[in-house]
Amino acid sequence: MSADNWTKCPNCKAKFQKEVRDIEQKLDDSYGKVSREEYQAIVDEIKKPRNLEDTLREDYEQGIWDGKYFVDFSCNCQTCGWSYHFKYEDKNPLENKQ
Repeated sequence: MSADNWTKCPNCKAKFQKEVRDIEQKLDDSYGKVSREEYQAIVDEIKKPRNLEDTLREDYEQGIWDGKYFVDFSCNCQTCGWSYHFKYEDKNPLENKQ
């Protein structure tokens, strides 16, 4: 069975952004305190290409079954294991007709 969608994990994205901020802070803290070579090594680390992969598998379904409207969404990150599940069911959608 294949996924309905693959996208970037919000948990991995937050960790990724923190790592970048930490490296930038290290650069700021090092200015004038380390050798030129050490400082350049930090600059080079910042310039490294970084890609956040699509590791979040999303599966979802919606429709009317047995007279009830439903939505079922779940996702799971293949890297960090973060997951989320949402389920909604409207018992009698015909009561809402206008």
